[in-house]
Amino acid sequence: MQKEIMNNDNTQEVNNERKIEIHKQCVFCHQMKIVYMTEDEYEKYELHAAGVGLIQEMLPEIDKCDRELLKSGICGDCWKNMFGPAPLEQDEDGEDNNEEDNE
Repeated sequence: MQKEIMNNDNTQEVNNERKIEIHKQCVFCHQMKIVYMTEDEYEKYELHAAGVGLIQEMLPEIDKCDRELLKSGICGDCWKNMFGPAPLEQDEDGEDNNEEDNE
């Protein structure tokens, strides 16, 4: 079971690991979302915000919907409503990972 402790400085401890809370409002539905990241991830996020690197390469451990929210300001639900489900991800060989097509 996860143990969560809220701190007064927009951080949270989850299983003895300090997480920073990033509060971001979706530009479409205006719901406030919270993304949790480690201090190391937050430093990488700041670098990305300054124009360094691709967010998916700098923050691979952050959920892809949370990364999109951080990048574009669009939450996962609004993204799906506007564009539908994400296209199939491909493996390193360029093959689809869709099981129905591979049978």
